[in-house]
Amino acid sequence: MLDPLSSQEDSLQGIHANTQIPKLIGLAKEYELTNDPMRRAPVEFFWERVVEHHSYVIGGNSFGEYFGAPDGLNDRIGPHTTETCNTFNMLKLTNHLFQWNVSAREADFYERALFNHILASQDPVHGGVTYFLSLAMGGHKHFESKFDDFTCCVGTGMENHASYGSGIYFHDHNKLYANQFIASTLKWQEAGVTLKQATSYPDTDHIKLEIQCDQPAPFMLLIRYPYWAEKGMTIRVNGKEQAVVSEPGSFVSIARTWIDGDIVEVELPMSLRLEPMPDNPDRAAVMYGSLVLAGDLVPIDDPKAKDFLYTPVFIPESGELDARI
Repeated sequence: MLDPLSSQEDSLQGIHANTQIPKLIGLAKEYELTNDPMRRAPVEFFWERVVEHHSYVIGGNSFGEYFGAPDGLNDRIGPHTTETCNTFNMLKLTNHLFQWNVSAREADFYERALFNHILASQDPVHGGVTYFLSLAMGGHKHFESKFDDFTCCVGTGMENHASYGSGIYFHDHNKLYANQFIASTLKWQEAGVTLKQATSYPDTDHIKLEIQCDQPAPFMLLIRYPYWAEKGMTIRVNGKEQAVVSEPGSFVSIARTWIDGDIVEVELPMSLRLEPMPDNPDRAAVMYGSLVLAGDLVPIDDPKAKDFLYTPVFIPESGELDARI
């Protein structure tokens, strides 16, 4: 498994997916202990291949637990796509890479997988979790029983939903990174700073960050500018709009001496767009900001479910499909 990755060779096709990702997490930890670049290179190559060439639009990967051919997803859609454990481990691996590279690319993937796979994997009524998350047309979620099903995804599923805070903030000396837009409170003890993030994102596009500190604190706040923000990004500090010179897929930096009560407001207007399958441009997911949209149908055990036996299909009359959304 590791030797081909060390040679920058993608040999993942036909390999059981989830048992490989922890090997790379282990290798990432070895690199952090030894600073050996021969341990870092396979990790970064694996992450790039899985994220860019083996993952579905929701950030999950595998079909029936196995990797397929790179960019070969069109014929691998069904009830057994995207094992939840795989995404659990990819998020752990992504946090290692972000600490190495400090790249919005990793933070963007983290958001995609967190909101579209992990958050979507839990039954909001009874608390059960998914083993696979179906991407089949007309498919539906199957939630494992909390007491009678014991797939690996039930175990990691309990950890998933207690871990939403693990990838929101990072710091490096006098730099504080706000990677994810999730209501939260950060206590940055070394700097004597508390940061409170208030938001109902992604239901709204507004995020408010409040700085609390006993003494003035000089540091740089870096806010992720998501790749999907086609309509731009607005940032105000204490009501004054800031110039945003960064591009989507990067960070906007604000360097100043912060005082208690400073307020940073962020607006991220969302828009509709299409993301086509890598091997079939005629099959696409409809996106709204960071979210993959899906038909909001009734529960499978609802008597009205028979009315949704056939799922509607978008068929463009002419031109591009995205002109119709």
